[in-house]
Amino acid sequence: MSQPKSDHAKLVCKECGYENEAERVYCHNCGVKLDRALLPSASDKVQPSERRRKETIRQVRKATHGATGGVMHTFFGPLFRSVALAFLAGCIVQSVRPPDEIPDPNDLSVDSPFIQFDLEDALKAPGPRRAVYSEAQLNAYLKTTVRAKGRNRGSGGQIEFKRAFTHLYKEDGGSIDFIVEHEIFGKPFYISQRYGPVGKDGKITAELRGGSMGRLTFPPFIARAHDIVFKKFWKALDKELVLLGKMQSITVGDRSVEVISKPAAKAP
Repeated sequence: MSQPKSDHAKLVCKECGYENEAERVYCHNCGVKLDRALLPSASDKVQPSERRRKETIRQVRKATHGATGGVMHTFFGPLFRSVALAFLAGCIVQSVRPPDEIPDPNDLSVDSPFIQFDLEDALKAPGPRRAVYSEAQLNAYLKTTVRAKGRNRGSGGQIEFKRAFTHLYKEDGGSIDFIVEHEIFGKPFYISQRYGPVGKDGKITAELRGGSMGRLTFPPFIARAHDIVFKKFWKALDKELVLLGKMQSITVGDRSVEVISKPAAKAP
C-alpha cells in the first residue's frame, strides 16, 4: 500500500513499517495495535512559526527592558565624560597659574637678617628673648640661604630650581606657606607646603596643613607627596629647624612671625 503524504507527525508500525496518521490506534496496513508512546512530545512539535513568535517576544522584551538603560547611557555617558574632561582641564589650568603676591626676585630693599645666629644667641641668654621677623625678611633670608648649589636639574636640564619664598597667615592659629619655584622648559612652576607651629612634649614641631601646585590646593595627605620636591630645601635649613624646635613659642601672624626663646639652663 502506498504511503499517505502528510506534514503531520507519523506513527510508524513496528510490524510492517507503515507510517500511520498520529490519530490512529491500529495500523492501517496490518491492523496491529500501534505504540503511541512513539509520538513526539509537545516540546518537540514546536513549529517554525511558534519559534519565530517566541523569538519576537524575546526581542521585544529585551528592547523594552533595556530602553531606559539605553537612554540613560546615551545621555549621561557623554555628559559624564564632558564633565570629567572639563574638571581635568580646570585642574591643569589651576596648577600652572602662579600664586598670589609673588615677591620680586630683584628686590634688594630688605636686608637679610642673621636668623641662625639670632636663635643661637637667644638660647644662650639667661632669660627669654623675643625676635620678630617680617615676611619680607624671611624671604630675603631664604634668598641668601637656599643657594644656587641646591638647584635640581632633571629631564636633560629642563627642570631647574629657581628660588624659595614664604607667605605668612594668622588664620588657622598661624600658618606659613613655603613655596619653591622651579623652571620647567623655561616656564615658572610653583609648589608649596603649608605648615603651622605646634607645641608638643616641650618642643615646637611643624604640622603639615596642606599644599598646592600653582593655585590648585591639596589636603595634607596629598601635600605630603611634595616632600621629594622640598628635600633639598629643608636640608639647606636643617640648622635653623633644630634651633626653632628648642624655642618656647612661635607665633605666626599676618606678614610676620614672633619667636620667643627658652631661658638657658643654669650651670650647676
